[in-house]
Amino acid sequence: LGDGVPVDPRERTQLMWTLINDYCEMFRNTIRGKHDRRLQMYMHNEDVIAGGCMIRNIFVDFLWELDQTDALEGLSDEEMSNAIRLHEGDSLPGFPSMDTFEFLMLPHLRKIQVPSLECLDRATQTIEQLTQRIAAAVFRRFPKLADQVLNLSKRILSEQQEKTRSIIQNIVDMEMGYLFTNDEGFLVKHGGMESMFEKPPPPPGKAARRDGAPPKSGAAAFEEAEAPPPEKSAFQKASEATSNAWDKTKTALVGPGQPAKPSRKKPQYAKQFIDEIRSRLNSYFKLVVRNVRDAVPKNIGWFLVRATMEKLQFELYTALQDPEQMAKNFGEPPHIMEERKQLMLQKSTLSRSYTVLQKDPVMVNQLSFSFGDLDLDDIQVPPPPPTSQPAQSAPAQAVAARTSARMPQPAARPSPTAATAAPTPMMPRPAAPKAGARSLFDDEDKPALQGPLG
Repeated sequence: LGDGVPVDPRERTQLMWTLINDYCEMFRNTIRGKHDRRLQMYMHNEDVIAGGCMIRNIFVDFLWELDQTDALEGLSDEEMSNAIRLHEGDSLPGFPSMDTFEFLMLPHLRKIQVPSLECLDRATQTIEQLTQRIAAAVFRRFPKLADQVLNLSKRILSEQQEKTRSIIQNIVDMEMGYLFTNDEGFLVKHGGMESMFEKPPPPPGKAARRDGAPPKSGAAAFEEAEAPPPEKSAFQKASEATSNAWDKTKTALVGPGQPAKPSRKKPQYAKQFIDEIRSRLNSYFKLVVRNVRDAVPKNIGWFLVRATMEKLQFELYTALQDPEQMAKNFGEPPHIMEERKQLMLQKSTLSRSYTVLQKDPVMVNQLSFSFGDLDLDDIQVPPPPPTSQPAQSAPAQAVAARTSARMPQPAARPSPTAATAAPTPMMPRPAAPKAGARSLFDDEDKPALQGPLG
């Protein structure tokens, strides 16, 4: 039957604890990236997995695309101006409210909600696959125990996932519901209005003259300014003539003394103001993305990964220590267990008997004299003789008598049919050898057997 499960409850409990300890230690070492020799013992080199590296890659890819793009890239200046005017209400124009900032920022902040929950789900799936592969390797002899361990591991992982999901949802809601930052870069750059009035530096080479000479200063520059303007070109003269002709035509159509009706223009905010609002929105969005990229992986790593590592071993020990449940999980049928127990008892009895036989010097000498180097395990008990045997001749009887006198009689083995079996007839005692007769076991050099008086 091979090496089976220990029958003793204490030995069985020790075996279960050893397997669970190997399972939990391999799980922890795989997450932390430690070298574990048990991975090579339970798995092949090509099957060794690095769960911690896979989880870290998930954290690195989280919100990477949003961090590389501008939040308001597709929003035009006119749309921003309309949003500012929409939230001015009946107040004095030119003073934008905080509602404008929230109105423009909130749709982009909602982009971080779905990726945050997806990051949690991917990390949970990675840990679940890791537990399945390790359990299949450690508990391959006991499929029922492997199923129980996997079910308990999934339950613990699911509980920690729900707790982590609640925390991540609160983080996302906090970022969307309350706008605040103490970031020094944001406060220095966008805390005042200086950036709106900063003139951009002139492009290089604009201060120089067209002919490449350095700009003049002092009296030379004044004389150059008082010089008469250059003569107009033919193209400029033609443009002025066309404009004058159009003015005359419009006066004729409208009538003299009636000016044209001016068109009403919507008030537009200055481009510098719109650009400053856009810059503040982009800066704050990048700041939120950076904070969420740090906060969500930290919470997943602590409340999901680390908590599962800490609770897994204790929960498995507590749930699987029931003796009845332990007997079912090890997966051997009852009749196989009973047969194995009986065989182990017989083996123990035979081993003790052999030890007692070796301690008797007389028995050891007789066995050595009779069998020489023959191993006791090779001795086979001959079957019982038939009930009726033909009569033997006198020399054959003498040979049988001498042989039986030299060999020790083996102990009779109990048989289940001993009570019903027929009794074995007694063999006739051989007659004494005659004087002068030789035995088959005597040497030729020895004299023949003598009578009682010889």
